[in-house]
Amino acid sequence: MDTNKEYDTNNVLVTQYGDVYKYKDKNIISDYYLNIVNNYSIKYLLDNNVKRVTLSPEIDYNNLGSYIKDKVELIIYGRIELMLLKTNILGNNINIEDTYLLEDIHKNRYPVIYKDNLTHILHYRNINNLDNIDYYKSIGIKSYRLELYDEDYDEVVDLLSKLK
Repeated sequence: MDTNKEYDTNNVLVTQYGDVYKYKDKNIISDYYLNIVNNYSIKYLLDNNVKRVTLSPEIDYNNLGSYIKDKVELIIYGRIELMLLKTNILGNNINIEDTYLLEDIHKNRYPVIYKDNLTHILHYRNINNLDNIDYYKSIGIKSYRLELYDEDYDEVVDLLSKLK
């Protein structure tokens, strides 16, 4: 394993508002954790040196007519993280290679990932807006994101082909 990789430290994906100020001299992309749902929030981030704003996956991506579109990014496929806990809810005897799931009363299964002393709980299903890509392109959106979790190589190739 090569641990001496060179990374481009001029580009930063920020997940908290404080990081917008901390990395103000970098090329910043805001993550969906900032829950951006309107033009006021987009403009605020753009005015504070954010180069691209990821819109919240909670909004209706099919009603983006009035949004500032040339500087936004949409999550068009993948499982989003619902919760991040700074604790281990799984207990001390876990194997990080194992798959853990939380099941709700409707039998929906939410993946639970424990890594670096953080517990991540993901949505039970993927967002899939790939069928709307032509609409997004037609209204001027140029940046898209895939949030990959357990897709295999062939699935990723298929997803990427749908983006083209």
